[in-house]
Parts: sequence; structure tokens; C-alpha cells
Amino acid sequence: MLRYRPRSVQAGDVSRIREKKSRRFAKGTQKVMQLIEAYFRVKKYFVKYGLTMTVWRLFTFLKRRLFYKRQVVFWVDLSAWEPGRYSSAEEYGIQRIEEFAQLSEPFRARLRQEHAEELIDRTMKRRFEQHATLWCLTRGADFIGYMWSIPGRTLKPYFFPLTAKDVHLFDNFVFPEYRGNRLNSILVSRMLDALKKSGYQRAYAETGEWNEAELRSFARIGFSRMGFGRKRARKRKNLVAWWSFEEPSMKDGTAKAG
Repeated sequence: MLRYRPRSVQAGDVSRIREKKSRRFAKGTQKVMQLIEAYFRVKKYFVKYGLTMTVWRLFTFLKRRLFYKRQVVFWVDLSAWEPGRYSSAEEYGIQRIEEFAQLSEPFRARLRQEHAEELIDRTMKRRFEQHATLWCLTRGADFIGYMWSIPGRTLKPYFFPLTAKDVHLFDNFVFPEYRGNRLNSILVSRMLDALKKSGYQRAYAETGEWNEAELRSFARIGFSRMGFGRKRARKRKNLVAWWSFEEPSMKDGTAKAG
């Protein structure tokens, strides 16, 4: 007759089990926070723009997630980059914010008009703790838009590793009433000018292949396309797929695989 003999648990096994449970808990917590953030964003958008615009926005979001999944990765050699006409617009200023305490109340009030108040403080505090810098474009007392940068690394696993002389640009936003005037080009140009003076050699950024306006904006400033990529985390590994330099089709979201 066979008898069950319980396997002795070693100290290393306990450590691995705890580590596995900790990863699962962190992953579950992250998903819950993402759902909460999505809820607050939809709620804020609905209050401001109404049901019709909210439904259209959700439809557009799902369409992009299903058919336009790739990112267009850009880079610029700051050692050879020269400020153009977008960097010389004298009526615009740039604020470089490196700590949460430096955020002015007027700017936070402007953010609350577009984003859920419950998310602003938590997101910004977390990014400042990770040594990210917030850049804000202004014109007089008006806030035009903002963008983030972080040196030597990225907040999430990237398409490739960065060096100490590299900087990643991400999460740019121009307030709705100022869109359509190429002000994003002024914002990014001012950032590149300041980063070049700070000694950085290369800047990287990416945008969705559906975002024609931002694709033109990066090219206008002096960025070059590296390629089209997708990345996905699987079992603590970052899986990256690359496509060729051929122009992506904006109609069906396809391009020749390389």
C-alpha cells in the first residue's frame, strides 16, 4: 500500500514561494490601479464632454488597441542637433520641474480640468521619486502643455537599454484649446535645447503609428525613425518585435515585417 509522504520544505523553497506570491500580489494590485485610473479618466471625460463624445472616444481607443498596436520609435543625436525656429519663439517659456514641491497651484488647477484629481498627485509623486523631470510650456500666465523626461532609463521596460547619456521623452500633452498650432513642436524643441546644454547625447521617444500629428511633429523637429516595434512582458521578460523602416499604412495599420 502506497503512503503519502509529505515533502520537506527547505528554506530556499519558502523564500521562492513568498517571492512568487509577492509578484502575484504586486501584479494584481497594478491591474486594479489601472482599472481605477481608467474609470476616473472616463468619468472625467464624460462630465466634461458628454455621452456622445465619451462613446466615440471609447470606440476610437478600442480601434487603436485592436488594429494599431505598434509604436514608431524615434531618436535624435543631440550633439549634432541644432535648435530651429520652434526653439526661438520668444513668447513661449519652458518650466523645468524636478520635484513635486515645485508644482505651482495654478498648474495643478489646470491639470485638474483635464485629469481626475485622484490621479494627479499619485502619478506625479511616483514619477518624481523615479527621478523623472516634468517640462511645462507656458505663454505668459497660460499653461500650454507638458511632457516628461527621464535620463538613462525608462519607467517601463523599453525596446532596448539606454546609457547614462541618453534621455527618454514620454507622455506629452497639449491642452485642447491650444491644439492644431504646432505648439507640441515648440515644447519638444525647448526640451531638446535644455537637455543638450545639460550634456545629454541622445534623446528617444515613441508614439503610436495611428498618431499622424505626432509623427509629423517629431519629424519636423529633427527626430529620425528607428523603426516600428511592439513590446510585451512575458514571465518577467520583455519581448520586442521590430518591423522595417517602410512607412506604415495609416488605413489598415500594416507594414511589411522585417
